[in-house]
Amino acid sequence: MVLPWLELGAWRDDVFLQEHQQPYLPLQMHPLAETQDPQMIALIGDGLKTSVAHLIFSALRNTASHGKIVLQEVTNNREPLLLVADCELHQAAVLNKLLARPVPGIINRHTFSWYPKLKEIPCSSLAHLVYSKLILPFSTVVCIFADDFGGVDDVARILAAWTFTLRVRSNELPFSTYACILILIKWDTRLGFFDEKLELADFLKKLRRQVNFYKSPDQQLKDPALSDLEWEQLLEQRLGKVAILPLPTSCFDRSALYTVKKRILKESHTIQTYRARSQVAFLSCHFQSFFSLACDHFVNNLNEPFSFVQASRTANPVPAEFTFHISNFMALIPMKYRDPQFVVSIVASALYLDSFPCGAHCKLVPI
Repeated sequence: MVLPWLELGAWRDDVFLQEHQQPYLPLQMHPLAETQDPQMIALIGDGLKTSVAHLIFSALRNTASHGKIVLQEVTNNREPLLLVADCELHQAAVLNKLLARPVPGIINRHTFSWYPKLKEIPCSSLAHLVYSKLILPFSTVVCIFADDFGGVDDVARILAAWTFTLRVRSNELPFSTYACILILIKWDTRLGFFDEKLELADFLKKLRRQVNFYKSPDQQLKDPALSDLEWEQLLEQRLGKVAILPLPTSCFDRSALYTVKKRILKESHTIQTYRARSQVAFLSCHFQSFFSLACDHFVNNLNEPFSFVQASRTANPVPAEFTFHISNFMALIPMKYRDPQFVVSIVASALYLDSFPCGAHCKLVPI
């Protein structure tokens, strides 16, 4: 039985994003939950995705299509915490009719406030909004199986739509901490050696044409073509790192699949290292809280980026009289100690100590 993590549904005129709490239990019970940062790898596709996932992540054994997002832990208790999000939300042709009421503590039902204004959005497009707005920021690696979408041309159209929805991203996160997007395509070795750089260059040309297509007619007239520098900046600021990898035509080629798995884990570890260095990695015990808050933000604010800093203070908001307290504090400091750097360090330290959700340790520093 597939235990969903996220699914889309509707009842009468309301559209929901349902967040199931059961998948969080292994995360909460993991012995390293309060000391390690989780890495999440998202796999987006259909049949090929399922076949490959079964072989490279042995914990994923769901064989039937589910049309949801399933979250599973694929590490044992002694290894770094690694989660895999099995994403098939885009497969649903219509929204499920959710008749049952959500059970408090088991299911969180997030109602879209902006969806009624955009009812012409197909289910697959709504699913890709979930991928780009929710799954991408919480992942270290996002794997897109091109053959499940018809090829790299279709993936270029998908990522072009993502760049449009990601035109405003949070300025709290350095570009180097964005998830790595890996495009996986079947490659027959009889065709010759797979040149990753050439294949990526060819794909980015297709993506560039699609991004220009997504502009409005007015934008196309004002800026008919991006310069090479502008294009590189747009990629960095909206998508981050993009790479393209070959998949063996035969699932029995374990050596080639092991190489793919090794590359995925390497990219994930690299991104997580950048996040830890930039102090924007959060502990696994906070994953559920942050993600639930991100879901609430997404269903109510389509165009505004989610702020991890503001979310960390949701249960402990900044008092309205905070400015007065800061001024009063500075007035009490002797003149010879009123160095701005000294004052800022003291205030920042107080904010940092006061920002931990539920009194636990968190590396996101709200300064």
